[in-house]
Amino acid sequence: MKKLIPAFALLAVLYSCTKSNHETSTHQPENSNSTALQTARVEPLKYEAFRAPIEASAIVDVPPQYRADVHAPCRAYVSECSVLVGDRVKKGQILAKLEHPEIIQLQSEWMQAHANWGFTLEAHRRNSELHASNAISARDFQVSQRDHAQSVARYQELTQRLKWLGLDPNFILDNGIQTEIAVTAPISGFVQMAHINLGKFVNPENALFTVVGKDHSHLEIGVYAEFLGSISVGDSISAKLETGRVLAGEVFLISEAIDPADNRFQVHGHFEDEADAPAPGTFLQVTLFAESDLTWILPTSAIWQEEGKWWALRQVDEGFEPVLIERGKESGETIEVMNGSQYQNDLFVTENVYFLRHSQGEKSETGHSH
Repeated sequence: MKKLIPAFALLAVLYSCTKSNHETSTHQPENSNSTALQTARVEPLKYEAFRAPIEASAIVDVPPQYRADVHAPCRAYVSECSVLVGDRVKKGQILAKLEHPEIIQLQSEWMQAHANWGFTLEAHRRNSELHASNAISARDFQVSQRDHAQSVARYQELTQRLKWLGLDPNFILDNGIQTEIAVTAPISGFVQMAHINLGKFVNPENALFTVVGKDHSHLEIGVYAEFLGSISVGDSISAKLETGRVLAGEVFLISEAIDPADNRFQVHGHFEDEADAPAPGTFLQVTLFAESDLTWILPTSAIWQEEGKWWALRQVDEGFEPVLIERGKESGETIEVMNGSQYQNDLFVTENVYFLRHSQGEKSETGHSH
């Protein structure tokens, strides 16, 4: 036989509870030994979407087009450093200057090629007129064509090499050979890394700076493979900083490729307000709230565990009785009740459960003194 918490012992507590199955009620115990107890509350199960939390780690990142490694266009020595790590820079801003004898030599070769191109151009024009009037042989005309074509190729090659170094050929024509070249920012953002100092010899394969645009920061979240299929685009994200500050976001993209190294897949999340996003490279602990189908839920305050099972206090005519609960997932202050359909018309105690279980030293349905 089920053991009930007797109504006569809790008359003041139960009186208003038994009046309605769906009213939230407060009670003040009359027992002098219970004067410090708070009010009790009963509520029905709720049937709504359950937001199951999924814990994961994440890093703040930016799209590839907003992250740039800056290299030296040729081997050279650093002659000037203009920025430090953390500095904000704009696209085209000078980050450093380089110098090397080969830079001077290239400009010299270009100027010679430019002069030779002009000479062969005029010679080819003259020979074209002479050939048209049969004043020179076809062979001489072909030699003129070849020489001009070679001078054009050489001139164009050196012109592009100058542009690769960031030098303007017209500026060189007007101002002469330059001893330095400038290394500029390819995008706007902040300097995340710098591997440079005055006098350092640098090669094209080594990055001098990393510039990151923060305006398009997002979360790259590694989630264990067991949750693939549980997360959907639009699910909420809560990201917590070390300071305790919490940032909101949502799932934007889900990759179905699982990394065999750590058995995780990637979730791409967007911040609710990008202006509040931490610097790229910041590691965060995040919680994803995967919204499930409609289910029965109770506050976590309404249940307790005993002998490996979960229980809740249900209101009956004679008082309250403990009933077995099949516990599902937990989210914040709510718990999923897997067998909730059999209790959908019942009321449960959601506050002061401990008081009601232990009042008058009565035994509950579990067979232990409470």
